[in-house]
Amino acid sequence: MARFPPLDFLDTARTFAPCGMPRPKNPFFSNFETDKEYTLAWTSNHDGHAGGVRITLLDAQERSVARLLPMNGGVDDWKRLEDSASGPVPLTANITFPSSVLSECHQCTLLIERQASEYGATYIFHSCADVNIVPSGKLEESDEARCNGNGRWTGTACACSKFFEGRACQYRVDCHSDVDCGSAEERGRCRKEEQPSFAQKSCYCNYGYFGRHCESSFANEDSTDNCFNYENLVDSGSSPMFAKYGVFNPRCYDTKLLNDKGDDIIYSRVIGSEVEIIADFKTNGWLALGWRPQNLDPSCRLFPDIGLPRSRSYRQAESGIAKTNGFYSSALKAPLHGMDCVDIVSASVIDGRSKIRDMYSRDRSTPLEDTFFEGEMSLTAAYAIERDDRTVMMFRRNIREIEPSDHPLGPGKIFGVWAKAGASGSDGGADFFKYHARNRGVTVFDFVKPNDMPSKGNPLIYIAKHPNPSGVNAGGVPSPPATTSTPKPTPTTTTPEATTSTDESPIDDNSVFDHSSPVFKAFDQPEHTSASRLPGSITSVSRSPVASTPFNNEVDEATQQPPARIIAPNSAAFTVSIPQITVTALIAMLLSWF
Repeated sequence: MARFPPLDFLDTARTFAPCGMPRPKNPFFSNFETDKEYTLAWTSNHDGHAGGVRITLLDAQERSVARLLPMNGGVDDWKRLEDSASGPVPLTANITFPSSVLSECHQCTLLIERQASEYGATYIFHSCADVNIVPSGKLEESDEARCNGNGRWTGTACACSKFFEGRACQYRVDCHSDVDCGSAEERGRCRKEEQPSFAQKSCYCNYGYFGRHCESSFANEDSTDNCFNYENLVDSGSSPMFAKYGVFNPRCYDTKLLNDKGDDIIYSRVIGSEVEIIADFKTNGWLALGWRPQNLDPSCRLFPDIGLPRSRSYRQAESGIAKTNGFYSSALKAPLHGMDCVDIVSASVIDGRSKIRDMYSRDRSTPLEDTFFEGEMSLTAAYAIERDDRTVMMFRRNIREIEPSDHPLGPGKIFGVWAKAGASGSDGGADFFKYHARNRGVTVFDFVKPNDMPSKGNPLIYIAKHPNPSGVNAGGVPSPPATTSTPKPTPTTTTPEATTSTDESPIDDNSVFDHSSPVFKAFDQPEHTSASRLPGSITSVSRSPVASTPFNNEVDEATQQPPARIIAPNSAAFTVSIPQITVTALIAMLLSWF
């Protein structure tokens, strides 16, 4: 499996060779035997790049040991991929680690590289998996070695743990069957994903339910609130109260048009300490909405801490590639791209059932669910339908959020991004994430006016690089003012503001949701392969050693860790060094704010 987290936009222009990210302090190694055939599978969600791919085995010092794809390939040889107009297709290859080339290889690396030669001969995406290779018949008889730690080795096969499948328990699933999605209570159904996904199966929920296993529902406790139909779908013509698709009353909401044609519309309203947001887009496929504080410091790209897998903490002072999360320091200091450090909610609807995900994007990689970063589903309500060639998604969330994979929704203006599947063409009607050409944009949201900010709620913790005594933090989010009794203004409609949709370029900061790099997904033996799993194509194994060539690991020095600024509602700000905030002290501070 790929190094954690499985990012798929690691390029040679911004990230260190050979892998684009450092090896974690506690890496997970997949284990293989020589002279046995395995199926290697990976994915790349962008189909349009020119060039090919190659697979190389590196030793513990990241020197080339053998070229696995193309067979007997030289330094400049690539396996050409056929262009695909129907979306990303599984790329798999049966490979062998021949004992004639190596007897064993401990703490080694499988490197996959993908060309994008339309941007230059040296522009390449890269990704790695950490591996151990042992002589045939010498693989340890343990759960970790045989079943990737995701199951129990019985002596002849793996008995996989809950929510893992595959010959070596290498595939993660959100459900095994409809039962895991609450089918007995008519909450949802389990569906195999048609395209590459980090979960091979997912729950799609009936109207009124949401969550990974359709375990959550929303109970409207305000009987006088007739703005959204939380209970059941009705025909739009039979319910004047819910004039929009029988789902909501647009007069209750502030309205923002994302483009001049009015094809894509955002509705929002503040309800107590929460914001209710509706995205009404012209598409019969997926849609996504994202946001972050304006003028957020570029150091936000240091989260998540890749050197400490699955850790929320900002990194301690280190040297070299680990210190910069794999970025060159010039890339780390560069202005944020539209997809950098973005909090995202996405929705897909298939057969009348929806999958709504709370996600985060470190960079232009495919967004990952918050659970990849030790976060959680932060939505308190979530609904999605398809009507009249449109996809409509509603979600509720607390205005203030304190986990690192979430951003506050106000008060004041925040940076926004949006994207959707196209209405026609190669990505028309796609219910899975993929590169979306021009069906995206950047904008400015203003969900919560300062006077609408509630006086009670979760404390707002915000990490800023530079203390700012002016009352506005470095992310452009003002400290919440004291509560006033000013009534909520009449819902308004705003025309498109700073919304763009530009041609894609690897260095175009106005583009969003660009998914390009290949990422290793899983290993299997060929008799257990499935054509619907993931993209790539390894076809052969090099039978002769390739000359050892060290990769360029020269370190570009980066700035030291910035101070942190913690802002609580109606309180003064103070500056501390991140490592000095202990768990006990943080809990004490949180308690003092209530």
